[in-house]
Amino acid sequence: MREAGTVRYNHQDPDSELVEQEYNHLFVGLVAGDPRPDPDEIAETAFVDSAELERMMADRPFSVWFPTVLDAVRPALRALVAGSGW
Repeated sequence: MREAGTVRYNHQDPDSELVEQEYNHLFVGLVAGDPRPDPDEIAETAFVDSAELERMMADRPFSVWFPTVLDAVRPALRALVAGSGW
């Protein structure tokens, strides 16, 4: 895992109208095996390339904060993939 920066956001959920205000430390890394996230925290995982992710985001709802965090982590993801031999 490598540090990928930080991001702060303040987004209102369109359904609940609650405001989520966060300050996140971002990390990137390569996965050697299958992820085993806590099912109480994460309902679904997927390994996709950037084109597939864009299609997924167009087809179904993502959290309001996801695009902000994705944009903040993109440079570190590009550097990681470029250095990985993919």
